[in-house]
Amino acid sequence: MWVVARVLPMAVALVSLKRLLRLVSPPCWYRLYRGVPVSRIVGMVERRLRHPWLMRRHRCLRKALMLYHFLRLSGREAVLHMSAWAPSGKGEALVAHCWVSLGPGELFDPPEVRAAEVLRYPGAGSGGGNG
Repeated sequence: MWVVARVLPMAVALVSLKRLLRLVSPPCWYRLYRGVPVSRIVGMVERRLRHPWLMRRHRCLRKALMLYHFLRLSGREAVLHMSAWAPSGKGEALVAHCWVSLGPGELFDPPEVRAAEVLRYPGAGSGGGNG
């Protein structure tokens, strides 16, 4: 987990989103964390990211990418979501948020405001991952 936490910020800076999503999607046959409870994976990711090395302004992206990766390694059908909404003040930048879901009732850090979802990976019917 330490290696992923260190490499992820560099990957975000260097590769396209499409390639990044492929990088964090382990092959379906590789399930290193099979049997590990979701709560334990979430706890491990949160502990690892408690003091960010890089990406301090993009915590939700970093956390969602790591959660997605390790939940997939456990064999779960995690889905990565990204949303965006208008800023609250004039002249401010567009606001975005990233989170992970495992199903309708299992959302990890969903947006606190109503937002337009701009990405869902893998998309419906895609089978998920790169395997």
